[in-house]
Amino acid sequence: MGEFRRGCQSAGLRGLVGKSGQRREKGAGQYFTPRVLIQTIVKLMQPDPLQQPELKICDPACGTGGFLVAAYEWLIEKTHGAIPLDEVKRIKEQTYYGQDLVARPRRLALMNLFLHGLKPTIYLGDTIYEPERGERYDVILTNPPFGTGARGRHRPVTTLRLPLPISS
Repeated sequence: MGEFRRGCQSAGLRGLVGKSGQRREKGAGQYFTPRVLIQTIVKLMQPDPLQQPELKICDPACGTGGFLVAAYEWLIEKTHGAIPLDEVKRIKEQTYYGQDLVARPRRLALMNLFLHGLKPTIYLGDTIYEPERGERYDVILTNPPFGTGARGRHRPVTTLRLPLPISS
């Protein structure tokens, strides 16, 4: 019964995310990446937190969390759902990170990942223009929006830096 309920919840959330994707958010250049493209990128990257302890996966323009969910689903498919018990908590709570500029998609990302049993860290803010937090990530999965900044204001980038540092 639990799997049926979770499937219904996920289906309902997909409908809500799809409806949100049909609305065009003005100014932030947001759009929603097709699921097939997300799955293809994840399969190419193979973000495996079982092969690399302490692996951190981040989407710095996460929207509704599609890349992060796909990364987790890829892991479940790869392991046939058999994640060692001593790794489950770490993977579910310390692996998936994201950020979004707009509150509504961030809330949807948190809900989406929660319905998949994850406890991600999803920040609200501007990945490019806000100061770094000093965090490091091992895998970046993203398809950033190519629009203007917050509230429609285009701000030129005066220095070139990677918005989210990648650990070596």
